[in-house]
Amino acid sequence: MYLSNERQEELYSLWASENNDPETEEWRDELTLEEQEMVAQWDEQFETGIENLMQDMQGLSF
Repeated sequence: MYLSNERQEELYSLWASENNDPETEEWRDELTLEEQEMVAQWDEQFETGIENLMQDMQGLSF
């Protein structure tokens, strides 16, 4: 898979700007297969990071 650094940065900016508003995810509808795969990896890494954070927090006492 090859995407230019410029395109990767553009997609990452869009990805990082998403929130609970469905309109912030509309850009995903026009991705190529390669781009979809890359964004899916970011989604998976984010979900894994959140899961790990939650597990770490469960072990803390406040």
